[in-house]
Amino acid sequence: MVQISVIVPSLNEADAIASVLSPLQAWRRAGHEVIVVDGNSTDPTRTLAAPLAIAVSPPVRAGRRS
Repeated sequence: MVQISVIVPSLNEADAIASVLSPLQAWRRAGHEVIVVDGNSTDPTRTLAAPLAIAVSPPVRAGRRS
């Protein structure tokens, strides 16, 4: 079976994260990955996403290039 990884970027998405991740739960049960990459949210996005994803990244932001 081919495994699919769905990566969901987020930043302060507490109001919407559950509605985005809930439809993906059937895929998780089928063995696919749902990963949330958080951009250092200041709201409870990471806490709300944790039970709905296989992984939630630590808060990260892309660095600037000089």
